[in-house]
Amino acid sequence: MDETPRPRKTLSLKSGVVPAALEGLHPHPPVEAREVWKCKPCGAVVDLDAAQPDEPVRCGSCGARLGTLEQFLAGGEAPKVRARRAVIQPPPPAKPAAVPEIKTRPRRPA
Repeated sequence: MDETPRPRKTLSLKSGVVPAALEGLHPHPPVEAREVWKCKPCGAVVDLDAAQPDEPVRCGSCGARLGTLEQFLAGGEAPKVRARRAVIQPPPPAKPAAVPEIKTRPRRPA
């Protein structure tokens, strides 16, 4: 009888098959662009939700007086405030995770 062990079965991966762990991953639902106010002196986004109706609106970053809440809410073409309208675009969608490349060594001749 021969005492040589049987050769092991070689595992192989099929090309174009996505692993099940990556298959169900979906990014968050798309976020729409939103309109905000930016402070003219420093460029920070101004939070109008925290503003009081009878007090001046102040920048949270530099503390500059930007105007009153009524001036911001009045709308119009060019309200007399020290802030500008800006549109914040949503971040670009995340790229799908790359499937790692499996490197193999050539077989030795028997």
